[in-house]
Amino acid sequence: MKKLNLFLAFCILTVVFAGCASSDDEEEELVVPDGDSGEAVSDGDSSGTNNGTDSDADNVVPDADADSDGGNNQEQPDQDTTPVSTNCNPGMKVCNASDPNSIFKCKEDGSGVETPAVEKCAEGLVCSFGKCETEACASAGSSYLGCDFYTAKLYNGRKSEKITSKESFSVALANSHPTETATIEFFKTLEDGTETKIENFEYCYKVVKSFLGIEYDDMECKDHDSSFVITVNPQETIVVTPKKEDRMLIGTAASYLSYHIKSDLPIIVYQFNPFYNLHSNDASLVLPSTKLGADYIVASYPDETGVDGDGPGYFTIIGAYEIPVELEITPTADIAASGKIPGTSAGIPMTVEIAKGEVLNIVTTSNGADFTGTKIACKNQYSKCAPVAVFGGHGCADIPKDRGYCDHIEHQLLPVSRWGMRYAVVKTKPRSYARDFVRVVAAADGTNVSVKIKDAEYENGTEKNVTLNAGQFYEYELNYIDEGGSWFTSGTSFIEADKPVQVTQYLSGSEDISSDCRDDSPGSSHSYCFGDPAMTIIPPVEQFRNEYYFFAYSVEDTETDGGNANFVEVITDPGVEITLDGETPTPAMDGEMQGEVFGSGKVYYIFELDSWFMRHHLSCSGTCGILVYGWGMDVSYMYPGGLDLKMLK
Repeated sequence: MKKLNLFLAFCILTVVFAGCASSDDEEEELVVPDGDSGEAVSDGDSSGTNNGTDSDADNVVPDADADSDGGNNQEQPDQDTTPVSTNCNPGMKVCNASDPNSIFKCKEDGSGVETPAVEKCAEGLVCSFGKCETEACASAGSSYLGCDFYTAKLYNGRKSEKITSKESFSVALANSHPTETATIEFFKTLEDGTETKIENFEYCYKVVKSFLGIEYDDMECKDHDSSFVITVNPQETIVVTPKKEDRMLIGTAASYLSYHIKSDLPIIVYQFNPFYNLHSNDASLVLPSTKLGADYIVASYPDETGVDGDGPGYFTIIGAYEIPVELEITPTADIAASGKIPGTSAGIPMTVEIAKGEVLNIVTTSNGADFTGTKIACKNQYSKCAPVAVFGGHGCADIPKDRGYCDHIEHQLLPVSRWGMRYAVVKTKPRSYARDFVRVVAAADGTNVSVKIKDAEYENGTEKNVTLNAGQFYEYELNYIDEGGSWFTSGTSFIEADKPVQVTQYLSGSEDISSDCRDDSPGSSHSYCFGDPAMTIIPPVEQFRNEYYFFAYSVEDTETDGGNANFVEVITDPGVEITLDGETPTPAMDGEMQGEVFGSGKVYYIFELDSWFMRHHLSCSGTCGILVYGWGMDVSYMYPGGLDLKMLK
């Protein structure tokens, strides 16, 4: 149990979206919103403590306590119980512990909540994050499960013009509840701000019935009207592919091309763009709207002509709350004016307002431009400030810039309040000599970072030390380790910082395996050219948990001569027992790789999964973190299989 200091006791952590800065001088420049909206606000006495567990013991997927050793991140409670007295964000809808079945509105002067309540929840519903939710949704806690999500079809520079069931953007909806069926609806926001269910829309389904075998239904496409709802049975995953109208984001523009996903039970959402292993795909874990924030640092990749680069780097912001949010964006590259989005030069802040369901898609304008390090925050911490969703990516990136083939990359980003200070990063399962690339970006000036690396370049291990200011990043390569006899294992690294950092990992293009992968002459063989650029966030050690439900999709491709595969990487402490799909993995398992994470005291395992669509379940006797990735010929995807989303700083 950790007690919050007196300074934090005066902060309404779940109502004010710019978290209170530390009273210590060294932390004054770190302005971090807590990122959670309208959680329970008590008008009674509170000790301001947190036991590191969810508020409801019946949470569908149990949350695990994060490691508490090393680093000074102070875990903050997901259910705030400080008195409503000051700093209530004007106009924001909030909950009040004295009346859990009602929704209240903050006063215009920010001094507290208006009475009476502005809304009474229907029978069986309670207030959660300023909205009426089922008790199951309200109990989701600090995990990656949720009942409310915002996403969009992000720009893909190599996307086919065809909108077929295999080529379109898709979301996987996983219900982890053992006995109850989840009811899910898709919405879009009209330009007048009203929200409506998506009408006359064709959806395609693939039902993944079990992780105990290859049991799934073939893709089925149907037309549905405005009464359409999706039901996901207990322990089932359904892949939904919206068709008929292409809602892909292109260029710098403001639009209402978002998707709003609502469920009556906590679910897990992943997105694949596009479906199947073709046309430059990548994947992302989608975060619940209740775990978003208003303070982000963008991760992207340079806009390079490169070998075959096609499309710019970008970041995408989606409004996720009832009130308009006024954002200040300080870009690391020039932004061209487009509609309501003002033009600005690198390093010059711009102000733009975003409404609920609205999308701001912003792309680079010149060769070499990179949005990594761009700062996004509320213009005023106590006015028009609420959560937004932020994605980073690239239309078709060459990684590195002198190696093909390019692929589109994307991932949803964590708000700064969810960042950690310790990260274990393992090279993906070796693809011959291909490298991975890792970026560490800081949120505060004077962030001291230590990176311990052991790979082919540093066989005995090395330590790199760097000091970063807000928005600056440090990049390093992570190679294989040559064990002799053409046997490679993964290089490893461990990152420690004295202030929160964000870590992203990138797969390189297939030409990083061999220049022969660019040989398109008749008779040439690409049987070993598997994989291409992909991007993921790395879960901080502080956000490790002990149970995951995740989804691996089809990477079948006969041209790769068996090189196509899905993998799950697990990082944990020595001695922790792992259960994968009901079985205990053993060294005899096909495709397993394991070793120590240099300098961390942790170990890693890489397990090969089936190459077909399949739902999986992984549990650890202690906390662990996982990455899921896969590849076929010249194509790949990568995303974290889940993580806790506790406020850490």
